[in-house]
Amino acid sequence: MYAPGDKITMLPDQVVELATLAEGRTVPSVSIYVEVSTETGELISEPYSAIEQVPMAANLRHNHLDAALSKEVLEDPDLHELEVVGEFFPALKMLWKSSCVLRMEREIVRGQPEKHTRIDFNFYVSDDGTVEIQPRRRDAPLDLLVAEWMIYVNREWGGMLDECKVTGIYRVQPPMGRVRMSTHAAPHVG
Repeated sequence: MYAPGDKITMLPDQVVELATLAEGRTVPSVSIYVEVSTETGELISEPYSAIEQVPMAANLRHNHLDAALSKEVLEDPDLHELEVVGEFFPALKMLWKSSCVLRMEREIVRGQPEKHTRIDFNFYVSDDGTVEIQPRRRDAPLDLLVAEWMIYVNREWGGMLDECKVTGIYRVQPPMGRVRMSTHAAPHVG
């Protein structure tokens, strides 16, 4: 959970086990669906939600894929498969195309492009306890893909909850204001 100036990143093992997205498991999910144009990447239907059981076919991890999934690879019209992601490559290409459309639409509303100049880090602990810290780009295609779809899903679900007068917990930020938690939907402008 993220809150202004704080985050809780660890949960008890019993809780994690209930909802882990481990490969091969089928887990309860509240899903959101929307149709996307294969030609343009534009969203062409209204989103809808479903409560369901979702099988986890595979775990695709940033640290294994960032080097292979460049913008050039994802936008190559002649490339139809990539061994490192197997059968998921066409879906990743489609998600990439649509995430670029989502970002462009957000930047039009925002009035300017976002800057992605900060660096993230991956932390690895070996069996002997040695910690290795590796920098990673924040502007990697997978980061954009995940970020844009999370922003879209959060905005749509927030709107659906608000429309149905269902209380939720929202991280909101008014223009020129501080980030705070709220029980009603509001923009996160910052």
